[in-house]
Amino acid sequence: MATLSVGNTSELQTAIDTATSGDVVVLESGNYGNVTINGNFGSEVQLVAAEPGGAAFGDLEVRGSNMALDGLTVNGEFTLRNVSDVDVLNSRLADFSQVLFSEGVRFEGNDIGGGYHGLFIEESRNFEIVNNRMHDVVADMFRIMGNSHDGLVENNVFSDTAPVKHSDGTYVHSDLFQTFGRDSGTPHDLTIRGNHFYDDPATGDSSGNLWAQGIFISDPGAGGYRNIVIEENLLSVGSPNAIFVLDSAGAPGVVVRDNSLLPWPAENGATGGTIRMVGNTSQATVDGNVSGGIGNDGGASIANNFTYSKSPSDANFFGNIFSGDGDVWEDFVPVADTAIDFGSGYGALDRLNSLAESGWSSEGNGDEPEPAPAPEAEPTPEPEEPEDDTAGETLKKWEALFTADGKISSASEVMEFAPDQGLALDEGMIQFDFNAETVSGQMGLVSADAYGNGDHVTIYIDDGELIARFQNENGEVALVAPVSSNTDYAVDVSFEDETVALFLDGEVVDEAQFDASWAGHENYLQIGANGWASQPGESGYTQVFDGEIRDFAIYGSGEAAGAESADPLVFHSAGGRVEAAWDVLEVPHDESMAIEAGTIQFHFNANSISGQQGLVSRDAYGNGDHFTSYINEGELFVRFQNEDGEVALTAPVSRNTNHAVEISFGDGMVALMLDGELVDRSEFDATWVGNDNYLQIGANGWASQPGEAGFTQVFDGEITDVAIFDGQIGEYRVVEDGRSDVFFFSANAADGNEIVVSGFDEGVDMISLAQTDLDMEDLRQTVEEGDLLISSGDGQDALSIRVSDVTETLPESDFIF
Repeated sequence: MATLSVGNTSELQTAIDTATSGDVVVLESGNYGNVTINGNFGSEVQLVAAEPGGAAFGDLEVRGSNMALDGLTVNGEFTLRNVSDVDVLNSRLADFSQVLFSEGVRFEGNDIGGGYHGLFIEESRNFEIVNNRMHDVVADMFRIMGNSHDGLVENNVFSDTAPVKHSDGTYVHSDLFQTFGRDSGTPHDLTIRGNHFYDDPATGDSSGNLWAQGIFISDPGAGGYRNIVIEENLLSVGSPNAIFVLDSAGAPGVVVRDNSLLPWPAENGATGGTIRMVGNTSQATVDGNVSGGIGNDGGASIANNFTYSKSPSDANFFGNIFSGDGDVWEDFVPVADTAIDFGSGYGALDRLNSLAESGWSSEGNGDEPEPAPAPEAEPTPEPEEPEDDTAGETLKKWEALFTADGKISSASEVMEFAPDQGLALDEGMIQFDFNAETVSGQMGLVSADAYGNGDHVTIYIDDGELIARFQNENGEVALVAPVSSNTDYAVDVSFEDETVALFLDGEVVDEAQFDASWAGHENYLQIGANGWASQPGESGYTQVFDGEIRDFAIYGSGEAAGAESADPLVFHSAGGRVEAAWDVLEVPHDESMAIEAGTIQFHFNANSISGQQGLVSRDAYGNGDHFTSYINEGELFVRFQNEDGEVALTAPVSRNTNHAVEISFGDGMVALMLDGELVDRSEFDATWVGNDNYLQIGANGWASQPGEAGFTQVFDGEITDVAIFDGQIGEYRVVEDGRSDVFFFSANAADGNEIVVSGFDEGVDMISLAQTDLDMEDLRQTVEEGDLLISSGDGQDALSIRVSDVTETLPESDFIF
């Protein structure tokens, strides 16, 4: 047995070609791109990531036999095709995974989800899907199709789909678990045991089928379903098809036993929680379940089940006999001394007892296999506040004004924010966690600094020391503490009452008397670099951090000391290479982005334009003041949404080509400029006033929950110079015979005095087009009958366009400043 270390695609291919039975191929962290692995071995060869999740692939296809893939990340499609005896372990499968024409496949300990679908199995046999977490897909999460058989699906968590209703009334329907037949046959000999199925009411409703079905055994081939056992599962879905079986005429048939079903909460209509046996189910058995009802249209044998009430006034109301709503396994624990308690024999009692011993710990709506307390345990008391917790006492009187987090390893991942007078604070606290890959040299962590003195601060690492430096007009002070690499630290830096203090892991490690303030704050804020060499009020940074910065927040009283900033730039990022999920820049919502009208600018160069790839997104599941831009099969799409519907602007794009994008919204109009030309526009009432979603650069956020992190469809290429402006930068309004029309002009389109102008309605006869150096006042004084005047907004370099069918002098009110 040999251990082979590889660091790139060619080395990996060589290792597969030369490996023999029993070898271990260790994949160093990095991006391996799109790979097809062909390997047939007499006994198992392991492909193991040196760092869990660190070895990342775009699309990965595996063919052959006797392999184990452990700890990988696959951001594109993952396919097992014609394989035998292949294990997929502890890996992150972020888009769509499928098993085709295979046998002896095992998925265990994986995180699957975030794309359009989860995991599909077709025409395969002798497979095991155990202890995985599948979550957050748009459409069907898990399927078994065709003549697939001898399968075990056990102890998995299936947590939430996000079906989508389109503006034309059509919708994307979804199932958590579905089987159906093909011409080749119908799935058979399956055990579906001990799984947790959860459909979040927040991502669906009871109208328009915007819910997920639970276990949906449907559309069989000839002979119907046979020898399928559905037992000890926990289900909380709003669909009437929590467990649905169509046709079980073959013997032995389908057995549905000892499952615990919860409907959606009463405030969401108490829909769901039911079992339906449809068609010819003469060979099916339904026994020992707890549900909201059983529909039996096909002659199934029904015995010894408990049906609860959905009326809050009844003693057996489901809210009285279960411990919660169903988003975590503990919610299914029966309340003592009720009709379904542990002595009753109803429901998934064996599974719940097993979980009490080994447990799934629950985090939000997703569960992961880790120890958890027994359901009957007393609640853990809240920890008492330490008497000397100065940082904790400070946070009680302040509120979070700004938040962010992210992994930083290159300039493209530095987060840079324009000056925000909401942070012009007389006193405040900066708080974040970090883990540094190295503590050698100088690396910036958090900076609101620039060349010279002033109300500046920067927090950085300098050869093994954490330094928090404050400046004012009179001088500076530095607070210092030793730190180590590959270690988690919690940092609090406070300034108040002419005192500055540095807390490390909850303890004061240094403090000083110093009159620090951000009242004169005018510098860009950088997370992941130092801005101290930039010019005051301008972007720019150096000394990029290498590591992870999490849970960044700035706290203050909420009352800024300065006046409102006039700078229209609300966000800027230099951007960079995007190839994998960790290259995506994800920024939490900030109130500076809650803008009525705006402009989004960026450049991109795509390695591929096939499929769907996110570019810049502030989107989430459902409608709202949402926005996303993405590539879809060779076209650039810019989609805006509001509560009433959506609109999409489009333009063709090319791979390996530098494209400049400018997107504008406001005043009932949205527009797309590509490479300096207006290519599409539409009347649409778009705004970001109600948009509290994360900003993603390099992915789509449209399947995430509103206001929460999460993305899919990672871009492959380069995105640079991302800027978001408050207002329609570069927009002009043309008035023609009293009617308003919008067009766009770009300096990039200028050729000497020739300027390309796009967007005029048909029928406008343009006689002359010239650029002048007149300011607006001079221009008004020279206006002549028949002239149409457009201001660039700052009174400089205005355009004068003479149009033949304008016959009256435009009043001052028709100028847009």
